Amino acid sequence: MEQTPGKPPDRSPKDLTMGLDSRFLPDHIKTKMHTEDLPKGNAGKTTAQLAEKRELFLEREQHKIFWNYCLLKDITVDYHNPTKRTTNRAGWPDFPCFKKGRVLFVEFKSPTGRLSEAQKEVQAELERQGFKYVVVIHASDAIDIADTYLIQRKT
Repeated sequence: MEQTPGKPPDRSPKDLTMGLDSRFLPDHIKTKMHTEDLPKGNAGKTTAQLAEKRELFLEREQHKIFWNYCLLKDITVDYHNPTKRTTNRAGWPDFPCFKKGRVLFVEFKSPTGRLSEAQKEVQAELERQGFKYVVVIHASDAIDIADTYLIQRKT
């Protein structure tokens, strides 16, 4: 298929919805379409779905930073990839951390994220048993808390 400079490429009828390029459909139309009719990949997602996907990506980046800190400081961590199915109990925190007889539970949330009911129950249960449980947005906050609580270094 030859393309003329300055002219958009020819689109096959399969790529067009009601004469529109399906990659650029507004959210109110996407929400009314059947999934099989939506464009593949991000083009078929609504703005809210893309924002949620981005927040999950950013949260995973914070996980990586904290994971590397734990490796560096010889902190034992029982971490499971949150994007994969796990056998852990529902609501279990992202990072149970262990060092020199101390235990710290760290849960990461995006700036708009909230604890689920299962997570709130686990948090209450762990705190009732005397464990330290923290909810953080940034790895730097988790690192500061781990430095103070697990490594017992003053910040």
